[in-house]
Amino acid sequence: MPYAVEIEKLTKIFRPKRGIRRWFASSSLSHDIKVLDDVTLCVQTGEVFGLLGPNGAGKTTLLKILSTLIRPDRGSVRILGYDLVRDENRIKERIGMVYPDERSFYWRLSGRENLCFFGSLLNLSAKEIDRRIRELSSFMNMGDFLDDRYDAYSTGMKQRLLLARAMLREPEVLLMDEPTRGLDPSMAESLLKEICSLASNKQTTVLMVTHSLSEAKKFCSRIGVLSQGRLVCEGRMEDLKASFLDASRYCFYITSLDTKVLSEMQRLPWVTDIQWSNGSDKIKLDLTIQDPEANLSKVMDLLRENGSMIVRMEAGESDIKTIFARATGREAG
Repeated sequence: MPYAVEIEKLTKIFRPKRGIRRWFASSSLSHDIKVLDDVTLCVQTGEVFGLLGPNGAGKTTLLKILSTLIRPDRGSVRILGYDLVRDENRIKERIGMVYPDERSFYWRLSGRENLCFFGSLLNLSAKEIDRRIRELSSFMNMGDFLDDRYDAYSTGMKQRLLLARAMLREPEVLLMDEPTRGLDPSMAESLLKEICSLASNKQTTVLMVTHSLSEAKKFCSRIGVLSQGRLVCEGRMEDLKASFLDASRYCFYITSLDTKVLSEMQRLPWVTDIQWSNGSDKIKLDLTIQDPEANLSKVMDLLRENGSMIVRMEAGESDIKTIFARATGREAG
């Protein structure tokens, strides 16, 4: 499958102006700041790629470069085969951007009037604008509030309008900076499902910055982690687990736990951590198991053979947090 976004050895340095250097000579404000450092990354057509990283890692700067808002200092970027510097206008015609900035809308206009205005800035005809608004209203369930004034919108409505504006020109590449910020979990999941639908049905390429590890794990086909301006890892979750994890966490909800079974588990060399707690009607057993593909079934057999009925088992939700922590040297929030 061809690449929609190709980034090679991308570097961006923010240099303070001469006056700032003079007035803040003894502080960090007087020094050059390398925000992106030799970043190389490719995103496939129709892929939903999640970009993670701590605050100040360079994620938003990378999106601004890809959306032609700022120029890199070194390296190259090609979007849909077009060079970022030489073919800037061709790229602008083919990308959509979603930034969490509600101030860019006109608060006294309705959502529909706002979309009409921004559609005209994109040189779309009135007929084309009307068609796209009808399609987007249906696709994103905006019919109930599209004709209300923007200043009456909830956070979720505003986020949907941001996405609708980015989709007016049917972009081939969608760049999104924290699209679910401020949304409750159910609204965030609904919005991300719509974004994934765009990727699968229309082959729209999505590059999404997020601070939500669970969102990245659930909705992104691949993820990358930026730390101090460098891309410290990228790939599918399965590949990153293989690189950063030598064990997996599993939680068993069981009816009983015999001390003999517990002692036997503690002697197993591939069970590296055991924690348990008593609930009202079930026992929660947390295990860290090395090479779970080979050993998980052995643990389950051991429990069953000794009368512990497994009511439910959950795979370790902490995997992506561990990857983030080990890749960046920081604990994930």
